[in-house]
Amino acid sequence: MKLGKSILLDELLKADDVEYTDVSQNRFWIVCPACNEAIFKVVRNQGTKENSALHYFSHYEASKAYAADCELRVGRITEREITEKAIQSRDQKLQFFINTLQTIIHQDFRRHMPADPRWTSNQFRVMTRSRTIADLRSAFYDAFFLKTIPESSDKALLSAFDLAFSRLPQSERNQLSTTLSLHTQKRIAIDLLRHLHTPQALPSLDTLFDHSFAWYARRLENASRNAKLLGLRTHNNDEEEIFKTMLRIMTTSRGKLRPILSKLAQNQYGTTGPDGPDNSLLTMFDGILRESFVILIRLPYLSLLRESLKQQSVTSKALWLVSS
Repeated sequence: MKLGKSILLDELLKADDVEYTDVSQNRFWIVCPACNEAIFKVVRNQGTKENSALHYFSHYEASKAYAADCELRVGRITEREITEKAIQSRDQKLQFFINTLQTIIHQDFRRHMPADPRWTSNQFRVMTRSRTIADLRSAFYDAFFLKTIPESSDKALLSAFDLAFSRLPQSERNQLSTTLSLHTQKRIAIDLLRHLHTPQALPSLDTLFDHSFAWYARRLENASRNAKLLGLRTHNNDEEEIFKTMLRIMTTSRGKLRPILSKLAQNQYGTTGPDGPDNSLLTMFDGILRESFVILIRLPYLSLLRESLKQQSVTSKALWLVSS
């Protein structure tokens, strides 16, 4: 069969787009679209040319009695049906992650930085209520997010996510080692990013900003500490100054924010290359934006979908037991 059904994604997948490990490690819960029995991936070489390999799915011995009928039924599925199901499923997954985005962003942060006394859950609640941080967010949205994202093509956003992906630890990159898993990860991240531009997504966008702010501050702090240990200077100490300013912003009054940002804007930052930001304010905003891409590409979307489906299964079984 040329198609398999992913229970996890609720999509029809072409055998050419699926790798052995996607099936052998049960990453996407792929079954036969007709009988819902487990299937496996086969690649058969038909000649000496690289593009001559035949990719298809096959039933296991226990379910081969269905194979002929399944081949006929699956063979009748059209490209239009595949596309329509993919669009419908994509919308459903987007809605699921929209409903949980604020929670999973914070859970991901806690998982990576569980014991940082500066960035506690209480600190994030303080940031949520802070008018100073609200003004900083507005400045960031106006200068970067609300202008950059709507004007960016999917191709440009994919490039940005590729760069963000390269900044992840190797252990996290290994979890997205196949083309399908990484493609799915980036597709969900782009859908969420597009959604965050809408007015109803503002609370989630604020959560993303606050945690991106924290990640960038932590990254600057580590860079400054490591540079001092090695006796190096960090971009003429500009990074350390940005870090100190970020800490100051968190405790300053609303009326003092504008002078602080003006001072940052006056500080020339000429070490990021010809296409990079040329002052410390834009450098800070650019760093926060980059961290937001890292967060969105790192969130464990596939694991969350698995847990959700398992929970749905447990709930269904419980309801069945009660009703019977």
